[in-house]
Amino acid sequence: MRLKSRTWVMIAACFGVALFIGLRISALSSDGYQFLDQAIRRAPQVQARLGEVEAVRLSYFGKYRQRVVGADRWITLTLNVTGRKASATIRASAKRLNGNWSITSSSIDGAPISLNLL
Repeated sequence: MRLKSRTWVMIAACFGVALFIGLRISALSSDGYQFLDQAIRRAPQVQARLGEVEAVRLSYFGKYRQRVVGADRWITLTLNVTGRKASATIRASAKRLNGNWSITSSSIDGAPISLNLL
């Protein structure tokens, strides 16, 4: 029995949606996401620009990349951040070596920013 092309399109679309949802769940449950979320919420430069951070969300169309080698991890995320005064897009990369996370790069709406506590 042959399936109609419309059926194949629906199967492919369902597979794509399932993959997208799976990647988002994986990203949100990762310790790298949790580390970056907390770093963004505590960063003085973010608070000065956006106000107290109310929400940090994974961007639907932004970058999410994670690499794992043994116990070491590298993560790059695009996050939509909403504060009391404004909203912005933050792109951040971090690495975990020997069990310790550190920020390797970060920007807010394309301009470099420090997510480290001063």
